[in-house]
Formats: sequence, structure tokens, C-alpha cells
Amino acid sequence: NPASHSFNTELSLEKSSHLNIVLTNVLGEKINQVFNGDAQQLILPVDVQSLPSGIYLLQVHLEGEVAVKRVVVSH
Repeated sequence: NPASHSFNTELSLEKSSHLNIVLTNVLGEKINQVFNGDAQQLILPVDVQSLPSGIYLLQVHLEGEVAVKRVVVSH
């Protein structure tokens, strides 16, 4: 971190589960739906090339819980 073109997000779960992964700005407004479906292991490239430089949040929603990772985009 920081990312200029893209970054990878990797997840490995004990069992296949429904995931909803979204990229938001710091105000919580959705910028990109990264993934919405069932998975056990994922390696997803997230393209940020078209986004303005700034701070974004990658939110991973899994079984009623949310994990958040801060992403800095710098061009």
C-alpha cells in the first residue's frame, strides 16, 4: 500500500461461504462491487487505475461481520 494501478486481495476460509466485497470511499459510498458470491479461496485483482488518488476502504462482508482494510491510491 499505496497502489497505483491495481492490488490483489486474497482470502482463504475454512469452508465455502457467501462473501460480499466492496470498495468504498471514506464516506462509505460504494465505488466498486469487487465480488459477490460463494467462495472458499479467492485471489482478486482490484483495478484502481481510474480512481483519483486518495484513501479508500475495502470492505469484506462475511456471515454478518465486516472486515475493513484501508487502501491508499497514489498516481
